Amino acid sequence: MESVKFVPFPPYSPDLNPIEPLWNIVKQEIANDLCKTLAGIEIGISGALKPYWENVKQVWSLLGNTWLTRGVIVFLQRRIDRLYLRC
Repeated sequence: MESVKFVPFPPYSPDLNPIEPLWNIVKQEIANDLCKTLAGIEIGISGALKPYWENVKQVWSLLGNTWLTRGVIVFLQRRIDRLYLRC
């Protein structure tokens, strides 16, 4: 695709990566845990993110009102909708 251009971030640029506060929460939850399988890692990440799946407004409060947070909220709301459709 000629219309897409990748621009690398500087080595440390949390201001350019607004999802950083959410990843910090995930890292705090799973840091120093030894998981033998990918499923174990997924369980740890899911546990850290579950409060944000259940209350998408928490994402907004963590990250602010940006293009990314609006996209994350839509994604999480769809995920919640799919989870409730399975029940």
